[in-house]
Amino acid sequence: MKRDLRPSIGWSRLTQYWGSGFTLIELMVAIAVAAILITLATPSFRVLIQNNRISGAANDFVSVFNLARAEAIKRGAVVFVCRTDDPQANPPDCQRANDAVHDGNWSNGWLMYAVPTSEIVSLRSPNYDYIDGTDTVVRLGEGLTGDVRITSDAEGNQFLGYNADGTLFMDPATPGEARYAVCDDRNESAGRLIRVPVAGRASVDNTTTATDSDCSPT
Repeated sequence: MKRDLRPSIGWSRLTQYWGSGFTLIELMVAIAVAAILITLATPSFRVLIQNNRISGAANDFVSVFNLARAEAIKRGAVVFVCRTDDPQANPPDCQRANDAVHDGNWSNGWLMYAVPTSEIVSLRSPNYDYIDGTDTVVRLGEGLTGDVRITSDAEGNQFLGYNADGTLFMDPATPGEARYAVCDDRNESAGRLIRVPVAGRASVDNTTTATDSDCSPT
């Protein structure tokens, strides 16, 4: 007896259903679900981008200080990093600590320079500015973009200096650990704190934001 190899009516109908594609209602439901998922994911994605910008700025700033420390050890000289409003100024110029408008603001750029070993650095107190024709520019840093900003406490207000042994160059007026806060428009809720101890090695404090509501280090 010969078997009938033709598909059954049930199989034919199922094949016909699969081959017919989505109905209009199914397509509209799929689009609605996708729109809801995108709406829910957008805020989280924005926060992720903001957090990455803050973390990147904090890590970059830490690398600046650690480079200055390495340069001081290599050169056997005092190396300073100062804040500036114009990194491309000629000659370079540090932003003075008594500037009330930009006090503590490191967001516009920085200047790294080495003082000759023959120089008595303490005689430059209290500003320790870059001296054109005497000091050596090691590196320049451009300002931050967007709403990310960096502010300092009193110890790191205008400059941060390193001795030839890698320890911090201490101004008698402001001895102790230097701290910097990195924030955006969310202020302390998502800020990062940079610590530079007397031993000299800078690091990001990942255990707490540790900044005030105005993004100043605590």
